[in-house]
Amino acid sequence: MAGISTQPTDEDVKTFNALVRASSWEGIVENIKTSANAGELTTGVLGAGYLVFSESKKRRENEQTLSVLQNIIQVMTQALMTMSASPAQRAMDELMEIPIEEERKLVDRIEQAYNDGLESYDIAECLKEFIQNLQVQEMSFELETERAREAKWDDKLAQLETLAKERIEAQKRSMNILKLIGVEAPTPGPMPQAGAGPSEAAPASAAPSPFEDQTD
Repeated sequence: MAGISTQPTDEDVKTFNALVRASSWEGIVENIKTSANAGELTTGVLGAGYLVFSESKKRRENEQTLSVLQNIIQVMTQALMTMSASPAQRAMDELMEIPIEEERKLVDRIEQAYNDGLESYDIAECLKEFIQNLQVQEMSFELETERAREAKWDDKLAQLETLAKERIEAQKRSMNILKLIGVEAPTPGPMPQAGAGPSEAAPASAAPSPFEDQTD
């Protein structure tokens, strides 16, 4: 991803303001995704977000406002990274948008990825890295939730609870995709801690991994 613009243009600021002009967090996220897909999200717009955050910090805005701005910057950064992602990462992102219940669509998209020259290994590695990142982030996520609960930041807590549900759904979807491409999924759950016992999650399918034939 190209460097962040330290001097965003008026158009960048205008675009950023339009992105955050929504009545809910879900609306803001949807605006960012739509902007990214339309090619309107740039590092300049991200720079405008950092500028707003910096100015808000100078004005000593409350922590809840600063936290929301940080989350917006994080979502924009992720969207920009997706735009420059590898074919396997883009395929994974598209697969993750499809509900588990729509298995036919999932299978068709997987077949399309194979027809485009991708291997199951390519998609599996992206999914495993995604799951690992979710698990590594779990501890800081829980700490942030606890902090919001203690400070009685109801709006922030509601946002974090929504994100928690999305994280659970994302992990379920990624595990399901791995199953569909015949790859054993990693143990679900948060990052393992010292002395922790084995996970009680259901065992993965006993079907052999397609990697076995490729590596022998």
